[in-house]
Amino acid sequence: MVSDLTSKYTLKGMTESEIIDLLGEPAEKLTEPSRQFLYYIGSAGFGVKVTLLQLHFDDTGKVESHDIIFK
Repeated sequence: MVSDLTSKYTLKGMTESEIIDLLGEPAEKLTEPSRQFLYYIGSAGFGVKVTLLQLHFDDTGKVESHDIIFK
């Protein structure tokens, strides 16, 4: 799912509202240590409980990077 998303769209440089239009409201919006949106992707199995898409925003409100987190 995430690989399809990142191959079809260039997330870096998108605004917060463009991300919400594309993915819907995030599960969590964080402001510390930086502005971030978290989207729950699902379970990965093999002891991993949850997989998250984490988007980091710069001071202008545009995506500067993204990560996949396995918890």
